[in-house]
Amino acid sequence: MPNPVKRHSRTRRNTRRAHDFLT
Repeated sequence: MPNPVKRHSRTRRNTRRAHDFLT
């Protein structure tokens, strides 16, 4: 499920970190 954090600007800035966070 796509977390609300994905909408955050921080996740978009760190694509690599966003991938880990989504996992």
